[in-house]
Amino acid sequence: MKINRNGSAAWSGGLKDGKGTISTQSGALDAYPYGFATRFEGDGFAVTASHLTLKATIPGTDDATFQELAGKAKANCPISKLLKAEISLDAELLN
Repeated sequence: MKINRNGSAAWSGGLKDGKGTISTQSGALDAYPYGFATRFEGDGFAVTASHLTLKATIPGTDDATFQELAGKAKANCPISKLLKAEISLDAELLN
């Protein structure tokens, strides 16, 4: 199953003196302001680690298969790769 999510960014002005906004489909960011310093200089925040908790009910799947697939999803997650953060995962099959 393929899941697509969309976001948008707008920028006006020059590289260092311009400003922009970021919005996400989920609404977590809605015209959130950003500038050169917040995006490219060391005065912003950083995500250094993320812990994921996954609980799923999947009929016909055993725990070994579920753990293997959850591990692959964690290892190949494009967001995890983008953040370059330490990612940990607790995966529990509820069947």
